[in-house]
Amino acid sequence: ELATALGAEPGRRADPAQVRAAVLSLRARKGMVLDEADHDTWGVGSFFTNPVVTRAEFDRLAASVGGAVPNYPAPDGVKLAAGWL
Repeated sequence: ELATALGAEPGRRADPAQVRAAVLSLRARKGMVLDEADHDTWGVGSFFTNPVVTRAEFDRLAASVGGAVPNYPAPDGVKLAAGWL
């Protein structure tokens, strides 16, 4: 998307000032740049932290949903996909 906005081939070098302007423009169109006049940009975005739970907590969750629960092994237990939760 950035390469297209710059009219450049992906992986090619571009002027840093042009890259900055293009990134700000792309993000502004998505409501990701704070704009005092646009109340839709006043949010904090969607930032998820994937929680790590014990095996017992994971087993209870998996039993309660009756289906596959996206998960990943973690040193302290089981990491869940926060976006899925």
